[in-house]
Amino acid sequence: MNQSTAAEFRAQMTQTRNGRYWEIYVVLHGAPHWPDVQLPASAGIPTVAVRTAALSELGYAPKATHGRWDWIEFNTIGDRVDLTALVIVVPLDPRGAPR
Repeated sequence: MNQSTAAEFRAQMTQTRNGRYWEIYVVLHGAPHWPDVQLPASAGIPTVAVRTAALSELGYAPKATHGRWDWIEFNTIGDRVDLTALVIVVPLDPRGAPR
């Protein structure tokens, strides 16, 4: 995935350690808190539409020129595999400032 510019950020989606939720968050380097939304894992992997709505709730949208989510698998202890989805986002605020 390409590096983001000043008005672009990286959003990620991972499953919480207890496996109960998918957490979508925007990576804001140097910020004390990253905006996030948790979605029940019992509903399955959130669709692109659900992920886009969650990002909108956080004040962001997938960048039009890179709107697809990339998936990365991480092997952990035993047979468990953790999935992380990544997408480049831009603030919905036209001034480009994160909320």
